[in-house]
Amino acid sequence: GLPSESLMPGDDSYVGSEQLLRILETGHRRMGGPGFGIALGRHLGPDSHGPIGYLSLASPDLVSSLRALADYLPARLGLVELRIELDDAWLTCTYRILAPPPDYIRQSMCESFALAVQSQVETILRRPASEARIDFSHPQPGYAEMYGQSIHGRYRFNQPQVRYRLPASLAHTPNTGGDSEAFRITRERCEKLLALQPVVTRSVADRVRRLLLSQPQGTVTEDQVARAMFVSRRTLARRLDKEGSSYRSIREEVLLELARQALVDSNQSVESIALSLGYNDSAAFRKAFRRWTGTTPRAYRDSSR
Repeated sequence: GLPSESLMPGDDSYVGSEQLLRILETGHRRMGGPGFGIALGRHLGPDSHGPIGYLSLASPDLVSSLRALADYLPARLGLVELRIELDDAWLTCTYRILAPPPDYIRQSMCESFALAVQSQVETILRRPASEARIDFSHPQPGYAEMYGQSIHGRYRFNQPQVRYRLPASLAHTPNTGGDSEAFRITRERCEKLLALQPVVTRSVADRVRRLLLSQPQGTVTEDQVARAMFVSRRTLARRLDKEGSSYRSIREEVLLELARQALVDSNQSVESIALSLGYNDSAAFRKAFRRWTGTTPRAYRDSSR
């Protein structure tokens, strides 16, 4: 029941629980063998989660990274729920599937969950999480050796809950790639940017916009966006032109929106904002901002406040 456009990277069509389960069943059937959830989970690193993954990578420590993932997961995958708890002994991530899938799909989803959380944790720790304890509710499968090849902690089967646990002493392991202020700003931007997006988008321009919003600014080019949409740069330009748009205008709209939010909602310096938007030279950012708005970044900030 999904249109072909919904399979294009950058498309924001809503995929309901029933459709998602059918996709998982099809993937399981097409693979033709056991371990589908393990194979899928190996691809679910933080960089596969779009803006949510970027937010978690900007977190100041491990527990806030996992909480960011749990808070925003419903916006990306309404079929499951994560709960993060921290006590004196354990940092626990509990996984719950909200819709009742077939048992073999449930098992695959639980396997994918364990590897997705493991990837998130090890990105912050910068080493294998050998201290982890993983509980699965399903019986031990016939391909249990695949678990040992992919999961770095100790795991058990036939448990009452599906969860990933770490010693509480690791909860506040600092993230060398982020800090509390950057996390706050990124979280606020993520909330607003996700809220701005319509539930269903169909145009090429909308898909380009989503691709640009899902990556740190200045890290992707027009050629890379075209490749992500499985078209040539010329074809992308032609399709955007039919919609009365262009890659440059979309990119500038995104940059302007991000710049306005940063100027109004944070105390970042103009130089810092320019750098976060991919400008190596703050003078170039000031010139572009004046061209977009007719005023300087500092004047815009003062008038908006």
